[in-house]
Amino acid sequence: MNIKPGQPVAILFLCLSAAIAQGAIAQDAVDQSADQPGSHERSRFYLGAVLGSGSGETEFDGYGTVTQDMDTRLRALSLGLILRSDARFEMSFTSVSADFDDAAGDDEFSGLDFTFRVPFGHHRVKPFLAAGLGFYTWEDTAWLFEDDKDLNGLAINLAGGVLIGAHRHFEFEAGYEFKSISWQRVRVLGSNQDVDITSTMGNLYVSARVKF
Repeated sequence: MNIKPGQPVAILFLCLSAAIAQGAIAQDAVDQSADQPGSHERSRFYLGAVLGSGSGETEFDGYGTVTQDMDTRLRALSLGLILRSDARFEMSFTSVSADFDDAAGDDEFSGLDFTFRVPFGHHRVKPFLAAGLGFYTWEDTAWLFEDDKDLNGLAINLAGGVLIGAHRHFEFEAGYEFKSISWQRVRVLGSNQDVDITSTMGNLYVSARVKF
């Protein structure tokens, strides 16, 4: 059986998403039948900010395969909903600065991420797992391609870490996120060869949230 480069990550994403969703549904059912310590009396919204850094690579597959290493810096603003089970649905406006080796300046990946996050336990400090999808644009790349449009791509995000409940209205998070962006197939200006592009990265990050 032939396995394409993006399939292992996609399979892992689907399996993790199913496990997280099943755990959230089971935990929500328990919360509805009994009042547990740490459960929420009602659903709540939150606003958050994220900062992180890491590294990764971008692979260009056309005439041949070329891989370029990059250092990354992650910034995001998020809006989320906390369910009674403590699971969270989150939307984030994300920007990733990619510093490629031997490049004159940073490239920018900007996107909108949708994430489902599930904490485990009801302690003040508790672990979590998260999975999601994102829609990204590689800014200022239109001049490189025949269609004269910036490169667009679909991201798969997997994350894990700890949540720290500092106060009823304040929360902190520290974790690691793996992100894989499969960019659209394009044809470089002046070429007759289509190119497939994939960016993968891992970022350590911290986040602060205000809950309402």
